[in-house]
Amino acid sequence: MPRSSPWRPWRRAVAVAVATAPAARAALPAGFKSVGYLPSWAGSVDSIQYGKLTHVNYSFALPNGNGTLQAIPDTGKLTSLVNRAHANGVKVSLAIGGWNDGDDSAFEALAGNATSRATFVDSVVGQYNLDGVDIDWEYPDPGASADNFTALMRQLGTAMRSRGKLLTAAVVSGGGTAEGVRTAVFDHVDWLNIMAYDGGSPHADYDWSIAAANHWKGRGLPASKTVLGVPFHSRPNYYTYAQLVAVDPANANRDCTTVGGVQQCYNGLPTIRRRTRWAVANAGGITNWELSQDTTGSTSLLSAIFEAAGGANPPVDRTGAGTANGTPVQLWDCNGTGAQEWRAQADGTLRNPALPRRHRCRFGGRHPPPGLGLLRRRQPGLAPARLIRPSRPASLPKGCGPCPVAGAHRTRKGCPMKDERDGVALTNLDQPLFDGTDATKGDLVDYLDAVRDRIILVLAGRPLTVVRVRPGQEPFTQKNLPKYTPDWVPTTTLWAETSKREIRYAVCDDRRTLLWFANQRAVEYHVTLGPAGAFDRPTHLVLDLDPPAGAGFDAVVAAADLVRRALADDGLTGVVKTSGSKGVHVFVPVDGTDDDVAAATRALAARAERLDPAIATTAFIKDDRHGKVFLDSTRAYGATVAAAYSPRIRSGATVSFPVAWDDLASVTPADFTVRTAPALLGDADPWHEWMPAPQRLPDDLVAEGHTIPVARVQAMHEGKRRARAQRAR
Repeated sequence: MPRSSPWRPWRRAVAVAVATAPAARAALPAGFKSVGYLPSWAGSVDSIQYGKLTHVNYSFALPNGNGTLQAIPDTGKLTSLVNRAHANGVKVSLAIGGWNDGDDSAFEALAGNATSRATFVDSVVGQYNLDGVDIDWEYPDPGASADNFTALMRQLGTAMRSRGKLLTAAVVSGGGTAEGVRTAVFDHVDWLNIMAYDGGSPHADYDWSIAAANHWKGRGLPASKTVLGVPFHSRPNYYTYAQLVAVDPANANRDCTTVGGVQQCYNGLPTIRRRTRWAVANAGGITNWELSQDTTGSTSLLSAIFEAAGGANPPVDRTGAGTANGTPVQLWDCNGTGAQEWRAQADGTLRNPALPRRHRCRFGGRHPPPGLGLLRRRQPGLAPARLIRPSRPASLPKGCGPCPVAGAHRTRKGCPMKDERDGVALTNLDQPLFDGTDATKGDLVDYLDAVRDRIILVLAGRPLTVVRVRPGQEPFTQKNLPKYTPDWVPTTTLWAETSKREIRYAVCDDRRTLLWFANQRAVEYHVTLGPAGAFDRPTHLVLDLDPPAGAGFDAVVAAADLVRRALADDGLTGVVKTSGSKGVHVFVPVDGTDDDVAAATRALAARAERLDPAIATTAFIKDDRHGKVFLDSTRAYGATVAAAYSPRIRSGATVSFPVAWDDLASVTPADFTVRTAPALLGDADPWHEWMPAPQRLPDDLVAEGHTIPVARVQAMHEGKRRARAQRAR
């Protein structure tokens, strides 16, 4: 495990583990562990988010060859940590060992001698009101060293259990060194922390990390004892995640970025969430190295782990049938036998979040209709659930059938009118969304909720402009928030030069805000190219490819290929998505000022046009395009662009959807709608998974761009010139 400084190598010694508070146990899935290391040399005990942890590991203490311990660094900090953790219902264990510059001779000596092992056991048990120890021997080698490690863990495990203490160990991700931990050790530990942050290419990538956990499970380690490690730092230079986000807030949603000309790879929010979801389904928890390297607020990796694992409203059941407390349950719904996921509610009941609170064929209440079920906790605050399940009816309840609101059911009189999610009241869900589509407001809500983890990553931290549509009215654009906006909606204020006033924008950083906008019938979501607070540092270069009237999508595909070739010629790469209308948007993550990015956008469009002027044009005035695809380079400065995954007010309720370059010719924008997109995505997030790290703009590209007039300004002057010429005739 590394020090927090990005310029120093790993250093490991003894660490401490902390267990969940009652509130955290109620929030995380039963038995799921969220473990964080806190080094003696970094981080404050006051800044730890205790409510989102089950264990904190204080790092590190070193052993002596005779079984005693060297002085524990900063015992005052350790004492304060234990007091704060226990006050929050979190347990603390001391982890011993660490990298120690590769010197494990003390471990080798003490583990190979029965007397030293006994001394070691007496040394680590009972100090500082700790709750356990985490053994960080890096690394016992296969052979005699492995035998000694097994003997040490057996003896230590017996002593810890007799005192009601925890015993855990940090182990390598795999390879031959892993054989130094015998399978016999598995019986003596409460769990193993898999250091799935010590390798991979790029650093700690998802597939490599999951393979590491599966390696240990394949050797016989129970899933409940498999705790997957995640990094809060980069490699090769060990920048902290907090440092990377401070350099560029957009780094929170990346896995690689460039600092000082060197690519740094780490785990951003999407990968952390994805690894956590895997751990919830396949392992016993998540451990991180280390807490001082995290941020706070919406970009916090620890918060992402907590929320992805279940947050304050964790999953209780998935599939399968059972009637005992705490076992998976399955209820007969109005349409038959669908297995459902239920979540714990504050009143002690369990509810399927996909089902509206008010509908005729429903679960819940003290007297469920015949054949329907009610899940109720034994008492509020306890995770195990009790199933009250009448016998299955011979036929479905009269009047039940499929409802346009996903997961709900209706009577023949119609669909439910109301719902509530995350404390947001959702109304009129059965109303048509807008003219030209059969989608309902309920479809919009369900879609945005289904893709919330993906779209919020795009929206987070940026001033938000939405396009709303009210029944019987034309769509309208909303930048300035209305006075009735709830005070919990995050906001940012920007000066509008044209109107000479301050505009209060929303910043959509969470599900609750997204659902509130959905209930306001906000269909389209447009964000600025630069984040709030760094408006002059756009994170992407964007080209908007707009086909001429009557042209097919194949014309756009041909123009997109020109842009791709122009990018390649300049050593750049980007990703593409349908605009949700007729064209596509090309995004290129860059590192540059707003002036240089705007110039590079103009030059890139000009270079793509030169590759085949018969296909594409940069002419801003429509009459000058002559049936060609317009390469719009004006998405710069304060301009906004439709966010990836945003619905559009277009026929069929299409969405702006990421497409692989090689697949572009085989799709059309109409393929991706609020009803089809969630199934096409599955668990993937192609927009962030395909997005490359920020790239330096070539000097010649920027220089050429500065010689090209801004298209909109040039068109304005040309329009005036033509008007004067027309009047003079």
